Amino acid sequence: MLLAPIRKISTFTTILAAAAGCNETNEPKATPVTRLEIRAAGLAAESIIMDVGARVQLSVVAFDQSGQQLAGVSATVTSRLPGLVSVDQSLLATALAGGQVWLVAEAAGATASVKDSLRVTVSIPQ
Repeated sequence: MLLAPIRKISTFTTILAAAAGCNETNEPKATPVTRLEIRAAGLAAESIIMDVGARVQLSVVAFDQSGQQLAGVSATVTSRLPGLVSVDQSLLATALAGGQVWLVAEAAGATASVKDSLRVTVSIPQ
């Protein structure tokens, strides 16, 4: 829905803007991110196993307090041990050495809890 710019001319105008999902300057209100989910190759998982040298494309899905998925949320994913698994700006994860590491997502000022993070186990092929 596209709204014309609203100037605060009365309390009533402010109430109308709030009801339309905008603030007093007609900017959309930001919906707070309450949960993040890191997905590997599009699949939700609490943990994955990769071989050294393998790569997997990650994505992050953001949810609001009622569990609704939020669109357009920019997120980053960082590795707690980047020497084991690196993650680039396009969220491509590369397994570099054997071991276990947590990847953590962050978006809109909220950091995913451990429950919403992704545990990666990197195995060394025999």
